[in-house]
Amino acid sequence: MDASAKTALFNALAWIESKKNDANVDTENVEVGLQCLSVAFGLDLQDAQQKNAYEVAATLPEIFAAGMQALGLSAKGHVATVEDDPVIAKSELADPDLWKKWVAKLEDKGFFNGADAGSVEYQTRIKKALAKYKEKFGDVKPAAPSMTKAEKEAKAEEIKAKGNSALNGGDYEQAAKLYSEAVALSSDGPNSHIYYANYAAALMYLGRYSDVIDNCEKAIALKPSYVKAYSRMGNAQIHLKDFDGAIESFRRGLEVDSSNAACRDGLAEAERKLRQAACRI
Repeated sequence: MDASAKTALFNALAWIESKKNDANVDTENVEVGLQCLSVAFGLDLQDAQQKNAYEVAATLPEIFAAGMQALGLSAKGHVATVEDDPVIAKSELADPDLWKKWVAKLEDKGFFNGADAGSVEYQTRIKKALAKYKEKFGDVKPAAPSMTKAEKEAKAEEIKAKGNSALNGGDYEQAAKLYSEAVALSSDGPNSHIYYANYAAALMYLGRYSDVIDNCEKAIALKPSYVKAYSRMGNAQIHLKDFDGAIESFRRGLEVDSSNAACRDGLAEAERKLRQAACRI
């Protein structure tokens, strides 16, 4: 017997044991049955090693319900409807209203004749209906309401603020995700150079140095006077051992702001590393 089967049996027995003291349950018979089944399958609910190997953090009814849903099955006592179908439950797959209309059209044509709602045959035909639906419409989603440019820029500002909080909190993956969303909403707005540069800052922490440079270049293209983009690009180039490129980036930043400490210190570091590299040749 494989491990998955033993896991299923172990948790089934554990659930039965948990019910033995319930009202109207013959406790003695349950205990005898558990003992016989445990011996038959080589399982011991009190064995610490088996508990560690097979016990799961969910009850048998919870596991069963999740399995029913995943397989698109319904209990005999429940009549499945279009609303119960996993296509509707997972609304990202399709526009629910369009899907319902499609099923209604198939019903009118007799597609489901002879298949009781909730039966295996009904579920099989539902899956065929879904395949035809996707073939005709694709994974159609309800159209999202469009936003004006001003609304997109305002939303981008909100997302950038969340990105700043994530960055300050050390959640660099989330910060990068949020900054990329801000860029997607407003790639050429009045503050888009900041979104690109902040995105670069998050990517720097993630070690994605080539992407840092790419985003810094986009920030500079939008606003050549934004000095942070030069310093961040230079630092990424240092990590990539492109010391000549870093020196150029820091110098360009100092042309924008001659007092910028990040560019000044970065330039000194890039020049020092270039000299060290030359000595090793």
